[in-house]
Amino acid sequence: MVSLFVWFAAAWVGGTAAILGSLMAIGTLILWCVPNQSGAWQNQLKLLGFSVGLTIVGFALLFIFSGSPANIKF
Repeated sequence: MVSLFVWFAAAWVGGTAAILGSLMAIGTLILWCVPNQSGAWQNQLKLLGFSVGLTIVGFALLFIFSGSPANIKF
């Protein structure tokens, strides 16, 4: 039963990270279209890197824990 809980939690966290990271990446790319006077492109680049990293981690978790929980050996 513990392995089922671990599988469900990892799939839930991975799915949430993948969705949140990809939406953040889209939002950051939209921010590049807004002209800014402060020259804060470094902060936008950091945010884009974080969101792409979050997306990659989410999809990696989904890939690792793909399939049924009966096939996963802990």
